[in-house]
Amino acid sequence: MDFGKKVRIIRVLRGLSGEDLALRTGIDRTVIVRHEATEDAPGARGPRQKTLDIYARGLHVPKDVLEDDAAPGWQDVFRPISPFVPTAPEVYSRISADLRQLLPPFFEHIRIVSVMRFKCERGGVISVGGNECRLVLVLPLNLYQDLADVFASPAFSVEDEMAIDEGVFVSFFVNPAGTVSREDVPDGLKMDPVSFEVCDFYRPPELLTKIAIELAGNCEDVSDRVSKAFKGYELKALSVEKPANWRETMLPEVADYIRDAGLEIGDDGELKDGDYSK
Repeated sequence: MDFGKKVRIIRVLRGLSGEDLALRTGIDRTVIVRHEATEDAPGARGPRQKTLDIYARGLHVPKDVLEDDAAPGWQDVFRPISPFVPTAPEVYSRISADLRQLLPPFFEHIRIVSVMRFKCERGGVISVGGNECRLVLVLPLNLYQDLADVFASPAFSVEDEMAIDEGVFVSFFVNPAGTVSREDVPDGLKMDPVSFEVCDFYRPPELLTKIAIELAGNCEDVSDRVSKAFKGYELKALSVEKPANWRETMLPEVADYIRDAGLEIGDDGELKDGDYSK
């Protein structure tokens, strides 16, 4: 599979636009467009190692995936479109067309052989495996249904579709790495334990502090949906709060400046009257 097509399909699976990838990598968007459209010539040496390194970091994938060899032992979770945020029809159509065109050759490249499917009223999850790889696609229901025939290939061993609770679906979308400890998550969806350093690869950006904004969009019943997904957890309203131990974590040079300037700070972290001329 051509390098440009690999970059394009992983970008789409990550839910990134060309502009998003340009910001992540520092590569000009016009150069990314050219790379994605370029087909490798027979016998060509391919992109430089520096270029591979930059794209691998920007796309959060092993560099081997972008080179000639598939990367064994690789697992990842992709969310091309959030099931909870409205998507413009033209954007949805483009993503759907790209996935239908590029998923089959990409799966062939990484030697996918098995497919498991899970579905609820909100969306579907497709787990594929092969060559010691495990990739999971979390999709809104319409896109999940659009891609159904992509997996109807004799090359894949496709298991019967399983129904899952919407709470499991939401939980998996938010934090796949946390599904290891949930008893109600089917074995086919449980990700292998991952280290602390890579856990964030499995979560949408800044999700820990912006769950209602980043994940649930403008759903009227966002609180109910999130509460059902995270039973037993205390859900707090979104707000910016100063840590309770802010005095203990204050940098020494800041504390020295405040003392020398004769300033006072209240328990709420706000400056009180003092000599600001120093």
